[in-house]
Amino acid sequence: MTDGRSNGSTKSRRGPKANPEDLVILPERPSLLRRLSGVFGDRGGDSAARGPRSGGVRTRHLARRPLATPIGAAVWAYTTIMLGLFAYLYLQADKSAVGMYLLFAPRWWCLIPWVILLPAALFTGWRTSVVGVAGAAVTLFGVAGFQLPSLFMPDTTRRAMRIVTYNAERSLAVAPLIREAIPRWNADVVLIQGCSPMLADSLDAIEGFNVDVRPDFCAVARLPLERIDAMPADSAPGGGPATDVIRYHVRTALGVLPVYSVRLETPGATIFSDRPLDLGPLATSVARRKASSRAAALWISHVDTAFVVAGDFSLPYGSGILRSDWGDLTNAFSEVGMGFG
Repeated sequence: MTDGRSNGSTKSRRGPKANPEDLVILPERPSLLRRLSGVFGDRGGDSAARGPRSGGVRTRHLARRPLATPIGAAVWAYTTIMLGLFAYLYLQADKSAVGMYLLFAPRWWCLIPWVILLPAALFTGWRTSVVGVAGAAVTLFGVAGFQLPSLFMPDTTRRAMRIVTYNAERSLAVAPLIREAIPRWNADVVLIQGCSPMLADSLDAIEGFNVDVRPDFCAVARLPLERIDAMPADSAPGGGPATDVIRYHVRTALGVLPVYSVRLETPGATIFSDRPLDLGPLATSVARRKASSRAAALWISHVDTAFVVAGDFSLPYGSGILRSDWGDLTNAFSEVGMGFG
């Protein structure tokens, strides 16, 4: 006869012919939502009085292995995919043709699976819930680029300068719309890229504003424009493409403030070409845009005072070029904006 506490009894508990009296029934590990509901009281009464639930041992094992359930496996798999996509965008966003497609794609679509996965994860188990919440956060902020206003707002004792930038894309239809909107915007400076001759004539007729009109660039300001400079055509390093940048010296109550209007080369025509899978032209566009951005950043960096850069960068959130060339500047939308930008 073997004592119940001997090694023989221990083997019988682990083997297929276990003695029911020697089994230890572990309680079911509740999900995250069930644990939170316990803070406000268990409406089902005392769980100890009801005794162990049926299937408690099986539920205990599944809680230890979140991948054993289909929901858990799906949550972990999609979180891994989103982490990989975030890492790829961070490292190769606009350094390769494939990265460029992903960068300009509507990445908010990646949030759609979480509409089903996240609620299901919250009812599955606490491990799966934590992974689901972390994966959804990475997708929302890291992949889709959703932004919240900064908690550290600048000093508002001084009046802020209001600057509006608008890429008109040489459209004839927006000329009367922009002229009517300028008084409503109540802006100190309005910078327009892709300014068509019709729009330029329309702006030049506005009274009470300081207007500067030149090919592809227009500016309308309530404040005086003391001096206007254009970036030299040979500023691009290595003989690369010239970048359109105009510098306006705006007279403010605190002194002269350089305000730059930038229009970088866009890959839109290459992405939406007749042969969208031809990566050769897109790779060439990547190199040109990198050289253009670097040339503009180097020319602007020669200013030793505070300045503002606005315009059409053609660099969405997550762009490596935006991070390397313009990352030392404060992003206005990241400070006060909310949404996908």
